[in-house]
Amino acid sequence: MVALVSGMLQSLPLSEPTPPFDVESPAYVVIRFTQYAAVTLLIGGVAFRAAVLPRYSRGEQHGESLTADLATALATWLTRGLITLTVVHVARLAAQHRVYFEDGAWSMATMRPLLWQSGWGLAWLIAAGSIVAAFVALRRISRAQRAGWWLLGGALVVLCWTMAMSGHPAVASSSRFAMTLDALHIVAAGGWVGSLSVMMLLAVPALLRGAETDGHWRVARLVAAFSPTALIFAFLLSATGVVAGWRNVGSWSDLVQGEYGRLLLVKVALVGVIAGIGAVNWRRVLPRLGTPRATRMLRQSAVLELAAAVLVLTVTALLVATAMPE
Repeated sequence: MVALVSGMLQSLPLSEPTPPFDVESPAYVVIRFTQYAAVTLLIGGVAFRAAVLPRYSRGEQHGESLTADLATALATWLTRGLITLTVVHVARLAAQHRVYFEDGAWSMATMRPLLWQSGWGLAWLIAAGSIVAAFVALRRISRAQRAGWWLLGGALVVLCWTMAMSGHPAVASSSRFAMTLDALHIVAAGGWVGSLSVMMLLAVPALLRGAETDGHWRVARLVAAFSPTALIFAFLLSATGVVAGWRNVGSWSDLVQGEYGRLLLVKVALVGVIAGIGAVNWRRVLPRLGTPRATRMLRQSAVLELAAAVLVLTVTALLVATAMPE
């Protein structure tokens, strides 16, 4: 009987040891995914305001009214993104502390070396300063100060650089060129996918709400204004991705056979899907815009693009946790 009870106790799942928490843990992957998503949407908001809206407003009598209608929605968008980024930033610190010190409690003895004696800590501190600067920028934007947009854009660029400082480029080569490539890659993703998100989730609904008869024609003008921005950032994303990917992988065998290389191929394929949908929109949907049916087609294709973008961010979060080929 004792032997039977002993065997039953040993078979209980609670008797199995809990796997250690590390940078490859699902929770840490979720933290990185949320960080990438927040940064992408924030950069998209700035890119849309700086590059798309001015082009739309030129020659459009309702351009200023769209800018005014979007002001409140865009401010809310940016505020929520920054709040999310702040929460994730604190979560990253907690997660990294657990990686280094396992279940150790927070104390000056553990936080000092983590923040002040490591490259990761330096990147975290600079990023924290960038987030504070971004909140100051939002305050200025709420007061209609144009300098706030410049400050916000600069803070986000610095934030992208800190993400490169704590990623593969810094660990693998400590090269400023590699970190610059990585930072530009993140900026390009935000400029392309992030501004697409702003256009489809904020601007297009605002245009359709604000016009009784010509709203679909205004959507056509907005998409035409967005296309050059999308092409520029898509080219920058592709160029930096190809160069950085080859530097990180180094050989065809590692690209095809290694875990990092296979994940990279998945990411490339998903980016190709986004680019393919965008090309179809440009060739077939864009010339037909101006009608309710074409607007509906645009929205449907945008859903597919954004869904693929979510998968790209997921794979990117996994790539950061995957060891590069030696």
